Amino acid sequence: MDLDPWSIWFLVALVLLALEIVLMGAAGGLLLAWSLMAFAAMLAALGGAGLTMQLVTAGVVGMVAMPAMIWMFRRTTEGVAGATTVKARITQRHGKLGVVVRGDFFTAEHRDGRALREGDEVIVEDYKGLTALVRHAD
Repeated sequence: MDLDPWSIWFLVALVLLALEIVLMGAAGGLLLAWSLMAFAAMLAALGGAGLTMQLVTAGVVGMVAMPAMIWMFRRTTEGVAGATTVKARITQRHGKLGVVVRGDFFTAEHRDGRALREGDEVIVEDYKGLTALVRHAD
């Protein structure tokens, strides 16, 4: 059985899309962008383009799709991904004090510059890079 190039691209796009849905719940974006790239290459193959042009088409679509996915997911998860005003407890990992928010460890810094101790109950108010800015939960 000989497969046409467009059908191979179509199968790749479907597999990537299925993996995105199964593994990430359609919330990761990376596999979705790759699926769009494969779909674009499929359309190029259907249009009679050679392998080089199919790959160039996939690359160009990828350069547009990846930033678009990042932009889209940042807009739709605003206030969720950054998880502010979350109660947490100061813990120590690898010699650093921080908080665990949604399974991720962030080093913590008190908004007022006060010292933090392990076990303190705090509220995450904001982030400065990968550092959680917290205040005591009093």
